[in-house]
Amino acid sequence: MARRQRDRVYESEDALIGPVSWYASVQGAQFHVDAFLRSKWWRTRSKVTHIEILYPLKTTGAYRIDDTHWRIEFSPRALCDLNVAHELTHVLMGVTQGQTPDDHDQDHSAHYAGAELEVVKHFLNADIARRLRDSFVENGAKYAEAPGPPLG
Repeated sequence: MARRQRDRVYESEDALIGPVSWYASVQGAQFHVDAFLRSKWWRTRSKVTHIEILYPLKTTGAYRIDDTHWRIEFSPRALCDLNVAHELTHVLMGVTQGQTPDDHDQDHSAHYAGAELEVVKHFLNADIARRLRDSFVENGAKYAEAPGPPLG
């Protein structure tokens, strides 16, 4: 079976798990996310003002509560800053995981991957964003500038 865009994005992220930081607690992750939501970078790109982090749960995913409030759930062994950035990108793009493989590819499209590079750059740092971009190239994940207001 051919690898899909979603698989390539995940493989690219997995290659970087070593140099990323693991949160010691859900409170630590929540503190980091809350600070990011108050940043000028985020406020000029999203109406979302509150994201609730839940951990540990069975699966990982981002879920819209309303226009300004989302919930992100993390499974055990998933609470690292790169995974948080991945889910923040879903919030920024306004997409949650669909039910079919085609939905999953749309949810992790080239525009999503491009937006993820910008989120990683601003939520984490430019070095990790550069490593992720290089990993996208190495794993064949497509990335492009996200449509809508320019990111950056």
